[in-house]
Amino acid sequence: MPEDITLDRAFQAGAGHGLLYLGSTVIGRALPPAWGWWRDFAMRYVTALPQTGTSQSSNRMPGTSGS
Repeated sequence: MPEDITLDRAFQAGAGHGLLYLGSTVIGRALPPAWGWWRDFAMRYVTALPQTGTSQSSNRMPGTSGS
């Protein structure tokens, strides 16, 4: 587990907060394999999110259906 109190606080706020922190702030840091996998996953999500072109009227997550 990384020795980062901010990472701990991010995950205390929720899984989404923690993943956002991993994908946007903990880039390039040596992490245990499981944390590294989640960081890489979160980095791909953070990178893809601005490319989704969602409108303000749509609150769905990218890749989900509207029904």
